[in-house]
Amino acid sequence: MSRLVFCAMFSITLLFVVISSFSPADEMPSASSKPRFNIPVWHPDARWKPQPRSFALDSNVRAHLDGPRHEVMMGHPIYPRLRGGMQGVGRQVFMAYDSRRERYHAVTGGAAGYLDGPFSRARLYVSDYHTGRHERAWSPDGRFYYLLASFAGQRIRSLDFATQMVRTLPTAGVAFACGESGKLYIVQGASPAKKVVILSPGPEWKVLRTVDLKGEVKLSLLGSSLAVDEKQGRLYATTYRASPWYIWYWDLSDGTVHGVLPIAKDKSKARKPGEAGPFEGTVMYNHGEISWGAQTILINDSST
Repeated sequence: MSRLVFCAMFSITLLFVVISSFSPADEMPSASSKPRFNIPVWHPDARWKPQPRSFALDSNVRAHLDGPRHEVMMGHPIYPRLRGGMQGVGRQVFMAYDSRRERYHAVTGGAAGYLDGPFSRARLYVSDYHTGRHERAWSPDGRFYYLLASFAGQRIRSLDFATQMVRTLPTAGVAFACGESGKLYIVQGASPAKKVVILSPGPEWKVLRTVDLKGEVKLSLLGSSLAVDEKQGRLYATTYRASPWYIWYWDLSDGTVHGVLPIAKDKSKARKPGEAGPFEGTVMYNHGEISWGAQTILINDSST
């Protein structure tokens, strides 16, 4: 009898240790913990090791299972700071994240298409390659989630979390950004980019003004990304396989184009792919995705 009791206690203890080893507290630093990065990101020594496990289960399984973040079987894990996002693999569904319980759940139906209406009936489509990438944005108040519906149609859809309705915006474009004011900045034309249409915040989305773009800049339909600086009146941009700059901006006062991050032409001065350093000599995969950090343009580059 004592032997059975001992075995049972040992099993419980072992189970507790195993469960504890996968505690979310071990993966997410607390608010009082020491900052991870004590040196600037551009410094050559700014290197770190990735987490042993992603925040959510990146299984690439074509299914969607509501539940704890490591059991949801997402094609692409969505981080909690984004509050959720589209999942294209298998089903076209918006998955939301509940940080209090660390669980994901679907908030829209899963049928592919372009039908507007209530979350439960509307149909959404975004290609699997672009589900978690740059063709999406949140309004600053968290009410609207915008996404680029497809490669060809270039229609912008909105998910209104106040009314739980999906709407297609009247203005289409190849790329867009949402500013701190809630205004939308939509670029139309790809070869070359022709103009920027500025819309008022939703749900009105009225055309406030248009800016004709100069510079004959070509955008790729495989992915273009924008980040707007409303204080300086600049619309930063990049595109898949961009040239001659990785990143440039259009001046919204006159539409002129200005290079920011040049592609290294002199191979003798070029650094290794993904290596930190000055703008000059930078070498990247040229993926075509940017976003705003803390007063910094962030680049998603597959070579880093």
